[in-house]
Amino acid sequence: MKKKTVVILEVLILLISAVIYFYVEVLPDFKKSLGSSDKLINTKKYQNMIEFNIDNNTNFALVLNKDKKVYHIFFFSKTARCLYNKNIENKDYSKSLDIVVNELIENQMLTTTSSIIVTKYNDNNYSEFIKTFKLILNKYNIETNVIEKVNTLEDKAKYLRIDNKNNDSILREIDFYSREFLRVNVGEKNNIIITDSNILTYTNNVYKKIENYVINNNIKTQEKNSEELIINLIPADSNGKYYPSSNSYYYVREGKVYAYIEIDNKGYCYKGSINNYEKGECK
Repeated sequence: MKKKTVVILEVLILLISAVIYFYVEVLPDFKKSLGSSDKLINTKKYQNMIEFNIDNNTNFALVLNKDKKVYHIFFFSKTARCLYNKNIENKDYSKSLDIVVNELIENQMLTTTSSIIVTKYNDNNYSEFIKTFKLILNKYNIETNVIEKVNTLEDKAKYLRIDNKNNDSILREIDFYSREFLRVNVGEKNNIIITDSNILTYTNNVYKKIENYVINNNIKTQEKNSEELIINLIPADSNGKYYPSSNSYYYVREGKVYAYIEIDNKGYCYKGSINNYEKGECK
């Protein structure tokens, strides 16, 4: 009986140690591995979306939750990439808007003569939001008129040719559409060249993000081509310049990640661990 009690205590200690390790070591590393704009949208938090179109050139949307925080950004133009990973998300919208306006001015996307169209997708927190936005514009001496419009997620979906009527599905599809604008063309990559010596660093970055996602969500099994975390939308670098190609994939078996991650026609095969890999496609 005593031996059985000792075994149970040992198991409990191991479980408690595993939980502590996860929250102290794994979860912080997972959070650090993701930039503020790298997470996929959590559709359950959605309360409202406020879209901005500046000079018919810089187009993006801030997504609000019930706590009056900007928790996600949609990018609808390449020029809006100046807002990528600027820690705009998960802040009260007054702080988020201040960062947004400052970044737009710094990147010459917003001037005193700019035409600004703000589109609301419902009335939740909108009055206070637009009032705050105008006050921040005044703070930066931007006195141009703000044109206010109204739209719906369904109409936005039609405009983007998204064939969904469910709001959760529409938001996810808009997120996928948005991330295409974060991809940088070869000529825009600041002459950084993917080589045999640095490709492993980039593929490792992607693998770690998948592995941490699997651990964080306690995923034991997941098939290829799952839409829960799409590999082609995971940035391989902190600037969002490199993403896995369409040849890349991953799946999960017994909590382990198996993947082929390819960037610029160079790739590595991972066999259940970041330390168990081989160059080239999986055989």
